[in-house]
Amino acid sequence: MANAGAFCFGGFMGKVLSFPSGADKEQWAKEIYKAIMERGDKVAVVIQTPEQVETGYFNCSVIEKQVMVGHLQIDIIHDVMRATYDLDPLE
Repeated sequence: MANAGAFCFGGFMGKVLSFPSGADKEQWAKEIYKAIMERGDKVAVVIQTPEQVETGYFNCSVIEKQVMVGHLQIDIIHDVMRATYDLDPLE
């Protein structure tokens, strides 16, 4: 699965941003990048290619990186629970 996502961190709440279905991925990425730069957000980016997984961080301390990882793990657990128990996605 070659996909990418950005995790934008503000305070201690976070949101995983996924490419919207049918969206122009390049335009979406440009809009996200512009918003991040304008607001000065703390950001972790994960990009998976067929060969490897790359990560990058912007404006983050080591503690903030750990908080972001926790949010990503929760998101993964949420997806597994939804798939396992056939739950409706939360919007």
